[in-house]
Amino acid sequence: MMRNCVFLILLLTVCSCKRAQKTLLKDADLTIQCIRKVDADVPEQLNFMVRLFPEKDKLADKKDLGVDMQLHMDSCFYTIQDGAKNYPLQVIPVANGVKNCFEYLLVFDNPAGGTEKYRTLTYHDKFINKKTYQLNFE
Repeated sequence: MMRNCVFLILLLTVCSCKRAQKTLLKDADLTIQCIRKVDADVPEQLNFMVRLFPEKDKLADKKDLGVDMQLHMDSCFYTIQDGAKNYPLQVIPVANGVKNCFEYLLVFDNPAGGTEKYRTLTYHDKFINKKTYQLNFE
């Protein structure tokens, strides 16, 4: 009985994650990993899990980078929808315990319940190298 219950919970977890898409972008200054997901329970929200890995030489001269990357990221992420920037409803820093990694959960409004409008997530860096990155999803 217990084994069946555990199997059912695992099956439901796997089935609810079927609409996730991943992308990776790397340059000389920064590596960005991103997962885009619409939760089956809340289709009116679109979630992105983003991990930023700055190169070690970019971290050496930035004393307050950790504070800036935790508290001042609300306008760094956006999508373009109908020619206008669409900023997330929430930018939630995630304490993941990985050294020199900054992770965020981004929650966007998704009234249509689909992902076709959100094929690109833009990250405009303000603290590491001031570049803009386009994360494309197919």
